[in-house]
Amino acid sequence: MRTKHLTLREPTSEDAPFILELVNSAGWLKFIGDRGIHNLEAAQGYIAQIRKDHKTHGFGLLVMEKTETRQAMGLCGLLQRDYLEAPDLGFAILPEFSKQGYTFEAATQILESERRKGKHRSILGITLSGNNPSKALLRKLGFEESSPVCDPKTGDKNLLYTKKLTSDHES
Repeated sequence: MRTKHLTLREPTSEDAPFILELVNSAGWLKFIGDRGIHNLEAAQGYIAQIRKDHKTHGFGLLVMEKTETRQAMGLCGLLQRDYLEAPDLGFAILPEFSKQGYTFEAATQILESERRKGKHRSILGITLSGNNPSKALLRKLGFEESSPVCDPKTGDKNLLYTKKLTSDHES
């Protein structure tokens, strides 16, 4: 999948150093949490899980890569969580690429692709109440805040956002 500036693709084993850097970046640790990925082997395991999600659900996280330089900058895509009735949009970007519009560009393309497929009436977004950049991005993408939701694995109370992909008169 391509946008004006980005190539969005499934991660490969060659992405392990990038994944290791991303999941240990300050923003990831603060707002997503330590996932115990502290070496290249663990990063490979995380990549394998992402690829499994793509096979199982037909969607998953994608590497956001600058088309011009082929540099991996972040992850963006849909996740299916057991406790949510619809997929949710997940995203994270290395700090040196944040606030440049790349995540908005990637998310817009992913949401439009899902809208065209017609499989989901809505997409969700979850974030911690203190994650102002994520809340702002979700609102900019057209998500509306709904009732909070509790993550049964972590006990974290998250804000829940919803974006309709179809209008009420579409089936």
